[in-house]
Amino acid sequence: MVGFIAEPFPGVGGMIFPPESYWPEIQRICRQYDVLLCADEVIGGFGRTGERFAHGLTYSGHPVAAAVALASLNVLRDEGIVSRVKDDTGPYLQRCLREVFGNHPMVGEVQGAGMVAALQFVEDKNTRKRFAHENDIAWCCRTIGFEEG
Repeated sequence: MVGFIAEPFPGVGGMIFPPESYWPEIQRICRQYDVLLCADEVIGGFGRTGERFAHGLTYSGHPVAAAVALASLNVLRDEGIVSRVKDDTGPYLQRCLREVFGNHPMVGEVQGAGMVAALQFVEDKNTRKRFAHENDIAWCCRTIGFEEG
């Protein structure tokens, strides 16, 4: 059996969300060629995007990790957290981010789903030209954010 393993949206490199058509097309191709499709949902798991997941971790199978995972799933179910992320807190966060940062001259795009989001910092908003040292800009913004509370 051959498998295709990928993150639905990778966190490394800047929370890159593919176009809506990407995953349906990947699924179609995998089915056509009998390829197992494996979604590595570590960053998007536990309902953070407002949807459920196919979740596994590097240390899955360890009894303590399994007990913690089951307890976490019970809390998510019993407190309706995934539904709240999908219908309430997630849309609220996404709306606020777009309202606050959507017109900022250094933000080229706001991306996200549920409680996961990313701001793309740009040198030129019109062309979306990215900064040469964008990681330094992001780290500076993170530091100031923590300092400002």
